[in-house]
Amino acid sequence: MEDQAQSLRDMMRLNGKFNFSVDEKVQNSKTRFIAVSSGKGGVGKSNIAIGLALKYSELGKKVLILDADIGMANVNILLGVIPKYSIYHMIAQSRDIREVITKTEYNIDLLAGASGTMELLDLSDVDVNKFIKELLKIYEYDIVV
Repeated sequence: MEDQAQSLRDMMRLNGKFNFSVDEKVQNSKTRFIAVSSGKGGVGKSNIAIGLALKYSELGKKVLILDADIGMANVNILLGVIPKYSIYHMIAQSRDIREVITKTEYNIDLLAGASGTMELLDLSDVDVNKFIKELLKIYEYDIVV
């Protein structure tokens, strides 16, 4: 039986058609990405991500939480913020990532998820490339969770 990670590796190998240029600032970026994931809902991914973000912020790092949960994005609720835009607006409406990021009182920035926006599950290669290009613009962050 194949594990989920192997399936993802296979998909990346077969569909690795990402065509984007990387400018020098991005290429020399020290930004670190930490993925908090699980195949099951309700196991505490959002709480772990927030905990990591808070700790890194306490250590003086500039932190962004990217809530990529399509089904139940709730980091904004847990942080007590009402974002004007979500990841959906960045992808579907071509808004710049800096426009979509919400500041919080905890010295953590948030790129809010888009609950129930199922069309994000069927992104074209062009849309995926566009999303990755936008993510690469955030080189000023130390940590992205």
